[in-house]
Amino acid sequence: MLSRPLGAILAVVVGAAVASAQPAPFPDSPPPASFVPDEGAGVGVGEIPVNLGTGPDPYRWWLSGEYLLGFTREANAPTVASAGPAATGGIIGLAGTRQLTSAMPDFGSISGARLSGGVWLEDCRAYGLDWSVFFLGRRQADSTFNAGTGEVLARPFFDTAFNVENSRRISLPGVVSGSVTTNYRTDFWGGELGTRLRVIETPTLSVEQLFHFRYYQLDETFTASDTSTALAGGVVAFNGQAFPAPARVRVTDQYAVTNRFYGGSAGARLLWTPGRWEVRVDGRMGIGAVEQNVTLSGSTSLENAGPTATVPGGFYTNAVNTGVFRSYRLSLAPDVTARVGYRVTDWLMLTAGYQFLYMTNVTRPGDIIVRQLNSARIPSSQNFGAAAPGVAIEPTFISRDFWMHGLTAGLMLTF
Repeated sequence: MLSRPLGAILAVVVGAAVASAQPAPFPDSPPPASFVPDEGAGVGVGEIPVNLGTGPDPYRWWLSGEYLLGFTREANAPTVASAGPAATGGIIGLAGTRQLTSAMPDFGSISGARLSGGVWLEDCRAYGLDWSVFFLGRRQADSTFNAGTGEVLARPFFDTAFNVENSRRISLPGVVSGSVTTNYRTDFWGGELGTRLRVIETPTLSVEQLFHFRYYQLDETFTASDTSTALAGGVVAFNGQAFPAPARVRVTDQYAVTNRFYGGSAGARLLWTPGRWEVRVDGRMGIGAVEQNVTLSGSTSLENAGPTATVPGGFYTNAVNTGVFRSYRLSLAPDVTARVGYRVTDWLMLTAGYQFLYMTNVTRPGDIIVRQLNSARIPSSQNFGAAAPGVAIEPTFISRDFWMHGLTAGLMLTF
């Protein structure tokens, strides 16, 4: 066993021998060069550029506002009145009787707006959250029907009490005078919230997966009213009784329909960014449920010498078929969006685009009106209260497809 002083001396001798055995550097070898960036490169010594393309530096947040010029599918227009020679009584099927159809909004261009935004959840912009809401302005249309000279104006229906075509006379020369009015109103809006997952990225091209929860709401209301005033020698019917001049009867029916879509959507986004330009194409398929809500209400009022009297039930509606009716249907809601943008500055982009949106299994007011009525249940009918056979018919939910497409123009802020 070596002593400690002798072990230290041997360690020094071995270390010196190893050092003397290493090859000496070549005398003419230059020292390693240090990295010097080009002027204007925008990076410091040892840094890696984060923007390999020609566009602006990456951002985290964005907010977009757009004007929307939308177009929607028209609704079916119901027949609410009839007119013809006085002898026909306005009954459909008799020679000379013509059907009068309620006007609907022409469903041309409808102004609206869209607001959207989102955030990337990390600097690489691999995944983020976004949201969007839109609305189309309210559209409505009014119609007024009057009898021609010497003609009858009536409310036609199929009378289930007698299984024949029948009518209520609203205006008849020398007996009663009146008119029929209608109003149709529509509103459409919606929104979505979800995620963006970037799966492919190059300096100018990227592909993203899109997953969103989606909500749409279509509100439509159809109101039909008529007013009939007894002339000298004539009468109007109210609640099973006849009232002479100057009595007046007012009848109102209202169909309020709301379609609510709840569901999810999945799809992809192709994003091409050559320089300051940006081209974006989205394609998605939505699937969910449509909640169809129908509210039927009606009233009949008598204006006479005394206070106005009102009873429930109008012409289409009565005591046994008014109320709230609800149905749920499976619905598909695909949509396609294309947008072109130009980046004016690193934080401001001007945009223009087009969107097509589709939704199945929507019910609308014109499809729900039932013209099979029991005259014994119509408060303004002379047959009201009679013990006639027949049953009340509840509204039938007839489902149709609905679409909206439109042009957009706006701006987007990135920060």
